Amino acid sequence: IRDSAHPERAAAAVDGRRCRAGAPRACGSTKVKPPGACASAPEPGGLRVVDGSSSTFYVLNPAGDLARTQAAFERDFAARCGWRGVTGAPPSASELLAALRECELLVYCGHGSGERFVRPESVQQLSRCAAAWLMGCSSGAPVLNGEFEAPSMHGCYLLGGSPSVVGTLWDVTDGDIDRFCAALLAECAAEGGVPLLPALARARAACKMVRLVGAAVVSYGLPMHVRLREPADGQY
Repeated sequence: IRDSAHPERAAAAVDGRRCRAGAPRACGSTKVKPPGACASAPEPGGLRVVDGSSSTFYVLNPAGDLARTQAAFERDFAARCGWRGVTGAPPSASELLAALRECELLVYCGHGSGERFVRPESVQQLSRCAAAWLMGCSSGAPVLNGEFEAPSMHGCYLLGGSPSVVGTLWDVTDGDIDRFCAALLAECAAEGGVPLLPALARARAACKMVRLVGAAVVSYGLPMHVRLREPADGQY
């Protein structure tokens, strides 16, 4: 930024572009952004980057009654460097809110959108919130409240600062939404990452009922570029 007449404005503009960050943490030989840091510079296509390769929190089968879903992803999630989360048990509200503030991506595989474990109002009041993949029934469905707009959970994520929320518009089968989630994870693990919306469209094809379950998945918010890595044991 050049402003010879007002150098103080140029300095302020440069400072305004800097991210506030704490001490970075390492994951193998790969440098990762510290929790709470702002997003990376846009990709050439102008898309904002969500780097979930080592800054992701997951909630897997929190109600304990989706055994097949847990069997499908437990080993995969645990093998991903830098991922942390809760499996087979409900997360505490404070734990989930802290993860939303600190991580780049939330992957939720359970019933609904997680409103049983954290108050929507608490999510809405966040000043910074991770992108969210809500792999549950009607997790992205609009909520009707007569003539008034009702607070939907995905809307609370967006109001809390989440750049992108993936959810479903109606109830889905656990088997097909698991296939979709696995395909989306694999798509985003491509070298350098991928734009989210084309990856989401391709992942729909993994569903057996493409027009019933695959078509239920939508993305709210900004178009994103998502970076993930394969699990350390190469399960996918």
